[in-house]
Amino acid sequence: MKLNKIALSIVLGSTLVACGGGSSNTTQSNETNPTDLPEIVPPTPAPVVNNQTINGQLVVPISITTSARRAINPIQARSAECPNVPDGYLPLNSATVELKNAAGENVGDSVATNTCGEFTFVVAEDLVANIEQVVANKEGFKSIISDIENFLAANAAKLVSTAEADAVYELTGFRKTSDNSVNFIITDSKSKKAVIGLPESAFSFSLDALPLTVNNVVGSQNIANDSTTLALALDSSGSMDIPVSDANGAVISAPDGNAHTRYSLVASSTHQLVDMTKANDPNATISVTLFSSHIYPLVDETITEYLSLFNVNGDQISYSINSPTGFVNDTSTLHTLIDLYSPQSEMYDPWWGPVITRHEDRVDSIASIDFYPFSGGTAFYDAIDSAINQLVGAQVAKPAIVALTDGEDNTSVNTPEDIIAKANQYNIPVTVIAAGDDLKPESTEAMQNIAAETGSAYFDATNIAALGGFLAGISTRVTFNYNADFSQTFVSGQKLTISLTLSDGSVVTYPEQVLP
Repeated sequence: MKLNKIALSIVLGSTLVACGGGSSNTTQSNETNPTDLPEIVPPTPAPVVNNQTINGQLVVPISITTSARRAINPIQARSAECPNVPDGYLPLNSATVELKNAAGENVGDSVATNTCGEFTFVVAEDLVANIEQVVANKEGFKSIISDIENFLAANAAKLVSTAEADAVYELTGFRKTSDNSVNFIITDSKSKKAVIGLPESAFSFSLDALPLTVNNVVGSQNIANDSTTLALALDSSGSMDIPVSDANGAVISAPDGNAHTRYSLVASSTHQLVDMTKANDPNATISVTLFSSHIYPLVDETITEYLSLFNVNGDQISYSINSPTGFVNDTSTLHTLIDLYSPQSEMYDPWWGPVITRHEDRVDSIASIDFYPFSGGTAFYDAIDSAINQLVGAQVAKPAIVALTDGEDNTSVNTPEDIIAKANQYNIPVTVIAAGDDLKPESTEAMQNIAAETGSAYFDATNIAALGGFLAGISTRVTFNYNADFSQTFVSGQKLTISLTLSDGSVVTYPEQVLP
């Protein structure tokens, strides 16, 4: 530490003063004139060093198996100790984090993430301009290399995920959002969950095989008013009452000890999807449509027409979702709708299979329902058509459909080609989940085509015991994705290619996407 030296100039002087009239005697005064005091030079202040904080949080996705287990006996995934860790992820603790300059050299000392995956650097402000990347490593996981701006922006989530070392990063969702912008989803092959916080510098683009300059790539978690509107289409056909076993043939037990049915396991997994989605994105809105031989959007008109509802006193009551569009923001209402979906809900007083108690977050006064009216055949394609109409009618900015069935379509008017054309007309991605083990190859192919041709993903959940894991992954895809803006205006039919440079320097180029 430098010490400032203080120089003092001291001037000593004497003054002769004449006293008395005509007297020649003189005397020396001991008083000093204030103007003759020595000048004191103030110390030079030490230079002010401004520091800047660089901080963030690193997470790793929960495995499909763990997510499935949580769905079988639902629990709230978000940790009370680490509330900022998104649902579906765990903290990446004890990872080594370093700040790197353009030459790849360390700027300052490394730090380790704490039990919540958080890290903090305090850096002199004049050094921040030299820092280009934040690099994190932990054995068994892919390295994280992220732009420093991700951890400096005041409105950034400052959240980055990695994946197991042998996982592959996949493009599992793509849609054009305007004449010069696209939205896309990167997931990892092992957990099926979204990869969060990939830096803009990791992406490169080409249009019709020519390099394309991107203005910016921003994670959706860092964009205000970027919440998804999700339409769920759930199979309520009679085959959904089949008991569920795991891959080894062991019965999957519901909380009351009886075997889960497809109905009850789908409901339980969907409860988890709602909790995860709403915890990670409180502004997300969701609708629920049931389908068998007919289509039953769970809106006020359907509930009034098909369900006789009673309170604990046996009095008939009415129920409203308080949404003219069918899309609901209130989490408790969504849990009510999912309980209405399952005939194993205690409200229906089921005589067979498990009896699932009401979801603890519900606030409605429904105690019982006279019978379950939604069973029948399978109008899968018509259900997707209904969901498209609902999204178009609501005029939402970021629509998505998740459609689940355990069997082949046998009653729809619409064809797979109709669905693909209509979804693409309105730019709506359709995620398809096949949750049955007796689908014919042609039906599987049709479902795969719907997902692929609308810019989304197909999930083979023939081992329905793992369904909760797939739905948990879909929840993260809805919440965490990327928006890319370009200066060039797109023309229908052009082919956009996305490449991702990984932390080891290798480049993954995804299949070209034909722009609608």
